[in-house]
Amino acid sequence: MTFHRILLLICFGFLLIAQPLVAPVQAAPVVGVDNLRATPNPFNPTTSILFEVEGPADCKVPVKVEVFDVRGRQVGMVLDKSLEPGPRAVTWQPIDLNCGVYFARVTAADCALQLTLTLLK
Repeated sequence: MTFHRILLLICFGFLLIAQPLVAPVQAAPVVGVDNLRATPNPFNPTTSILFEVEGPADCKVPVKVEVFDVRGRQVGMVLDKSLEPGPRAVTWQPIDLNCGVYFARVTAADCALQLTLTLLK
């Protein structure tokens, strides 16, 4: 047995062996989003937002894909549902928006990634 797993105490001439009170910590499963990209970018009239949902295989993860303008106003909600882990793609086709820079934010559980999109006309 290793020194780290056993605590030795000598008390009043007796040797006491005790296990530590702290239980080993198990890592929490990773839940979130990764590999965010868009193609084509710059785009006109549509772009595909590609990302990967991460999480345990037996659960669904709440995912939102939102688009904002440069002032921070939400101009589109592309997706708002629970998805199983794996690669995903959603299409954004802006209607009645001017050309310019927009930001796509993908949120899965407590993890969020942001991507810059350029709309050309």
